[in-house]
Amino acid sequence: MSKHMEDGAGLGAFKRDMRQLMAAKGWYGRPDKTAADKQYINWRLRTIYQTNILTAYSAGETRQMLRQTHLFPYWQYK
Repeated sequence: MSKHMEDGAGLGAFKRDMRQLMAAKGWYGRPDKTAADKQYINWRLRTIYQTNILTAYSAGETRQMLRQTHLFPYWQYK
């Protein structure tokens, strides 16, 4: 995932690489799901991608706020 973020690759590149990885590992989420279940696989890959991107973004924001605690010692959740 970090390789895709650093390279600026999008969802399409992530899906392609993850499909290959999932096929190599024989894992598609549930035993009754196969590579032929495109709608399920696309949903699953999009969810994984979005979760990872948002988590990385939030971690970066938190790191930035922690660097400024000497200026802004209190946080307010909105």
